[in-house]
Amino acid sequence: MSQLISYHTKCKVFVTTVGQEGLFYVHLDTPEAFDLPRLSQEIAEVVRNNLDKNRSFLPSVGTKCFAQSLLDNTWYRSLVMSLDSPTTYSLYYLDYGYTETNVPVSRLFPHISKFFEMPYQAIQCQLANFVPKDGVWTEEVVAALSNNINMQEVPAMFWGECPDYASFLTEHDVPCYLTTLYWEESSDHTVAEEMVSMTMGTHPEESPEKMLSVPKSKPMKEPLATPPTESEATPTGSKYTYLSFEIGLEYKIYISHAESPDVVWGQFSDRTDELNQLVIDLQS
Repeated sequence: MSQLISYHTKCKVFVTTVGQEGLFYVHLDTPEAFDLPRLSQEIAEVVRNNLDKNRSFLPSVGTKCFAQSLLDNTWYRSLVMSLDSPTTYSLYYLDYGYTETNVPVSRLFPHISKFFEMPYQAIQCQLANFVPKDGVWTEEVVAALSNNINMQEVPAMFWGECPDYASFLTEHDVPCYLTTLYWEESSDHTVAEEMVSMTMGTHPEESPEKMLSVPKSKPMKEPLATPPTESEATPTGSKYTYLSFEIGLEYKIYISHAESPDVVWGQFSDRTDELNQLVIDLQS
């Protein structure tokens, strides 16, 4: 559950994490954010009293659960991003915005609904009015942003959800907001302006207001390429058929692996029989 965000109004935020692609995560100045340590203590107590329930817990990608961080052994609300091995996972911590890899399944516990009623406290943001050099968030540019804002309380203004941005997190109720950060409450000097002065990037031609007026997606009128006909793609006598789909239509798929927050691998649900036959053929 995401938080209700007030747009076009300055407010104080605390930057908890700066991640890849220039994304950063903030807390609002709210009682819920200050109460997170107590929430972790309550989760830890529930886990201690119900240790038998996690012995057979094997969450799938996209599952929300409790996780004991490798960093500080504290229990947090989390989202499973990928399976790193048969017994370890990559997780996103919903209240702090950082990710952790290779977390053993023994440190995971099934989620309990009442603990997920409070909105996730980490707000995912993208810096407004800034484009990195060559359009790429290199380690140098990310480090410059992190040095300016990470673990600091700064004034901010939210403009709205980022246009044309979709990721694993946005698909799991973690929106991304176009956000301006300022140096001081009484100043109009922004972090984006400071980044430009450091030659880390430039200002875009469009203002945040104009960017947000652009539709989030445009329907494709024509496919990117014309797929071959079934007779062209399928050898005579083959038990398999050519895999084709149309851009802009919905399909039911099974997510088999999340490579990163922005890249996932999936399989068409209606191709299960052919996949099973392929496994049989490979084993024979």
